Amino acid sequence: MGFCSPEPNDVRYGRDEGAPLSRVASGNFSMAQRSMMDLIEREAVAHGYPRDLAAALIVNAMAESGLNPYALQPGTSITPEAMRERAGRGEDFSLRGIGLFQLTAAAQPSGIGKGSYLDRLNPTFNTRYMLEDELRSGFGSALRKAIDNGAGVDSLAAIFARDLERCRLCSVAWSGGRKGRTQDHGDGALGERAGRARQMFPGL
Repeated sequence: MGFCSPEPNDVRYGRDEGAPLSRVASGNFSMAQRSMMDLIEREAVAHGYPRDLAAALIVNAMAESGLNPYALQPGTSITPEAMRERAGRGEDFSLRGIGLFQLTAAAQPSGIGKGSYLDRLNPTFNTRYMLEDELRSGFGSALRKAIDNGAGVDSLAAIFARDLERCRLCSVAWSGGRKGRTQDHGDGALGERAGRARQMFPGL
């Protein structure tokens, strides 16, 4: 089944502290999308983060790639086999978002930093990059503080979008302070991300 195909008998799930986020999420999601939610939640918990942060990551992955690990910007998909072949021919994917969190940049050695283009199609690698390299960096300072202060999923999702899923202009403006980054990203976009979080996880 395709990554964006709704399950025919999908229902709205209520809050259940013992249920995985894939069962709590409100909306029509395919089994493949729910599998990606499970993966993101497992990785976040394994890295010592709370459930609300896992939900915020899921919200952002949904916004960025539709929870499709093979997503290739703009709005297409690519298989690992096709990526291996095309990258092997020297095709440049550095400006195209790849995978769950749409990682961009020139290819790096496999397993290092953002890794190779092929690495980025691995949903575990893609998620761990966000949790390890991004969240633990200076870019993640505001998000870590929000987690410590018990911020809700909507706030965490917006901060994640602003500081970790930042656009190129936000990266350039990092040295200009948080006000500059927020303006570059657009307050409306951050509000949309927070609203998406409330819609997907109304009980959290």
